[in-house]
Amino acid sequence: MRRLALSGALPIILLLAAAARAQGGPPQIVDPAGDAKVPRPGLDIVSVGWATTGTTTKVKVQRRVKKVYTPTAIVITMKLAGAVETTPGASYWIVFTTPECGGVELHYFANVDDYQAPSTADNDACNGVFDNGTWNVAGNALVYRIPLKLATPVHIGSEFSQLRACTDLGDPLVGYGAGWWLSHSASASPESDALWVDVASTGKTWKVG
Repeated sequence: MRRLALSGALPIILLLAAAARAQGGPPQIVDPAGDAKVPRPGLDIVSVGWATTGTTTKVKVQRRVKKVYTPTAIVITMKLAGAVETTPGASYWIVFTTPECGGVELHYFANVDDYQAPSTADNDACNGVFDNGTWNVAGNALVYRIPLKLATPVHIGSEFSQLRACTDLGDPLVGYGAGWWLSHSASASPESDALWVDVASTGKTWKVG
């Protein structure tokens, strides 16, 4: 029987370890504290960041060890000047566009009677895949997370643009406030921003990775 010899030029790949970690730089949206239209720190946006969490694997190629990061979830974090509101009628909105889904609108309602709180929704062209995400409140931060495997067709390399966030106060029973109603009406215009409690946006984009 002939034995096949391994060429010294071929890499020998060995999985050494895998660990969960977050991947992301400074928040894409930065907004000054104190600019909300009502004196409620929990509705005053100070930053919004798009990032991923995933695993880092150490791979040995011959005598070298290389770290390979693989994203497994998209994480969007809105930070506020104060604790996230629990008052019925308070709402939080994160808006963005992806090539695969078009415009996506995520919302979080604080203890709204007619909605299961917290809730997510989107008006995208991807059959509501972002409804598969979850919200988490951590002090002054509101965090939305969705596993990449549940966000298909969004994928590694997808570019998010038109990044925007808003806060609002509305009817305690339905949650929607004047900012939302005017921005979604047929006569919506940039002037509708004046009715949100706080609005923050950026011309920056973010790629899943």
